[in-house]
Amino acid sequence: EGMYLYSPLGDDGTVQRVFVPRSAYSRCEFAASAEEMAARHWIASPAKLLEAISLQQQQPVIPLGQSLLELGLLTQAQLDRALAGLGGKLALGEALVGSGLVSRTDLQTALAHKMGFPLVDLARFPQDPAAMALLPLRVAITHRVMPLLLEQQRLIVAVDRPGRVLKLRELDAYALREIVPVLALKSQILVAMNRQSGEGWNRNVAESVSFLPTTV
Repeated sequence: EGMYLYSPLGDDGTVQRVFVPRSAYSRCEFAASAEEMAARHWIASPAKLLEAISLQQQQPVIPLGQSLLELGLLTQAQLDRALAGLGGKLALGEALVGSGLVSRTDLQTALAHKMGFPLVDLARFPQDPAAMALLPLRVAITHRVMPLLLEQQRLIVAVDRPGRVLKLRELDAYALREIVPVLALKSQILVAMNRQSGEGWNRNVAESVSFLPTTV
């Protein structure tokens, strides 16, 4: 019937909703989002991922604001406004979460990324069936862990924050295997799990992923 457009009204995050009937336009195009543009620079191949993991300890710690920009979670204008409004009262991350500009989960991802954890674009990264065979879907959903690559005795998995791997390592089935965490956005992990649930995982466990959006 048409589409809604949400136009910014000012610097405080408010928007105006406008409905445009289908009869008023012949076609529409939307530019890539900040996240989509940033993802073009994320890791998308096993070779690049292994290289990044080997260099991880040598990576410098970057400012949180730079990490948020590289993740596509903020635009430069949003970051500039947030920094200008801090006034020394709150840390940047807490201020951004409090204002609703980023979620608590995305902040945790950005904090890990600033510490040097590699970031993977799950939309382009090829799936490794051997890695998926080692991690049943039920376990992946419980821990929100997406298996990416089996490299010798290392199982490389994507998480939205590295702490998720700690509980996975406590399971007897994975206690003797090195599990290496890399980063992906929560939204990409959920999409990848839904996309793969009917493919690489279908021989491991028949588990519905309809509850994925409710995991924390």
